[in-house]
Parts: sequence; C-alpha cells; structure tokens
Amino acid sequence: LANHLHLEHVVLVPGSKDIYLERNDLGRAGAQFLSGVLRPDDKVGVSWGRTLLPVGENLRDLASTTFIQIAGVVGNDPAASPIEIISRIPRASGLKAMALIAPLFAASAEMAEAFRKEPAVADVLATYSTLDAAILSIGSWNPRGTQLADLFDEQTCREIDEAGAVADMAGMFLSASGRYLDLRINDRRISISVDELAGVRTVVALAGGKEKVGAIHAVASSGLITSLVTTTQVCEHLLRMPSVK
Repeated sequence: LANHLHLEHVVLVPGSKDIYLERNDLGRAGAQFLSGVLRPDDKVGVSWGRTLLPVGENLRDLASTTFIQIAGVVGNDPAASPIEIISRIPRASGLKAMALIAPLFAASAEMAEAFRKEPAVADVLATYSTLDAAILSIGSWNPRGTQLADLFDEQTCREIDEAGAVADMAGMFLSASGRYLDLRINDRRISISVDELAGVRTVVALAGGKEKVGAIHAVASSGLITSLVTTTQVCEHLLRMPSVK
C-alpha cells in the first residue's frame, strides 16, 4: 500500500464494527509509530479529530518533545478538541504542549485576522514553519464523514461541494486528485497552511472506515502526508484505486 500511494510508511490495524474500538486501535498505532520516528527535541504538530484522542495517552519515551496544536477548535465540546488531545500527553515524561486558543473557522476573515494577531495565538502560529513532524486525522467531505459539515451554513456547504471537495484535513479541503481548493472560507481558517505542512519532515495521517477511502486517497494524492495509519479493510479498497504517482 505504501508503494501504491507513494508514501514512506503505512501501518495497518484490524478493522472493527465497533467504531470506538477502531479509533482507539488507530490512535494507539499512530502513537507507537510516532514514538518510533521522532528525534530528541522535535516539535510535533497535532491536528484535531476523534481518531487522534487516544494518541496523547499512548505516547512513550519522548522526553523534551514539544507538541503543538496546528488547528483551531471545532465547536464547543472540549472533549473533541485538539486541546483535549494534547492535554492527554503525560506531563511526567517531560513532554511539553502549546495550545491554540482560537476557532478553526472564525465568523469572518476580519475576525480570523484579529485572532491571528493575539500574542498567544501568534506565538503558536509562528512555530508552524519549524515543525519536525505532524499527526492529523482525515475527514470525508463527499460522502459526508466529517465534523466540519455541521459548522457551515447551506450556502457555504454548496460552495465547497461545487468546488469538488472530497476530503478535509486540518480545515483544508482537497479535490479527488489531491488539489488544495481555493475557497472563500480559507481566509477564515486558523490553522497550519498548506505550504507549512508541505515543509514538515514526517506527516502522519490516521483514518479508518470504508466511507473515507476516497478521502484518504485524495490526501495521499496531495503529497502532504508521508505516512498513513489505517485498517486492513481500507487497505483492500485503496489497492483497487489508481496508484499515486
């Protein structure tokens, strides 16, 4: 599968009919993989998503590593936010964390710019060009399999649909071919940029579920990730899709 998707590494876990069990398995495998590739004093970006929740509590032997939130908060449930993910990182091991106290999408471009100028937010955003690794989840926009669908009004969703969005990752929307889509809502997003993510040495994506196969293939086609953690069932479906050059 790594060869098929033109990736450096792929980690597979057994799929499960229990979505919570599957997410835990994916998160644990992602944490184990990340623990094996990080170097001392690395800076690691952490996105948001339910699959990432088990990552923090399963990280081991990473003293002096700093984990940095690379996407703003979605909704108002702290249990499903990036802040909850990095709060699960065991402080006793010497790990550090930086939270981004801002929404993933502000109400307007002007409000997003105001957030970015807040000193605490600006300090976090300034680290994105120096990241050594990142771990993210993948959302499926078409078919819908993403929490972002509940954030936007009908007109915005229609604009995203008409642009050909298939996948979202850290608030970035991608077409089936992996092209980053130029959307009006991009000016409202508070997260790592495409160029910043493209410059990160190791980018690990976690995703399972048959409904996300198209989105995973799109993200792999984008060239933005180097590694994938998914299930054996998803692997079988991906191998039937065109190879990524």
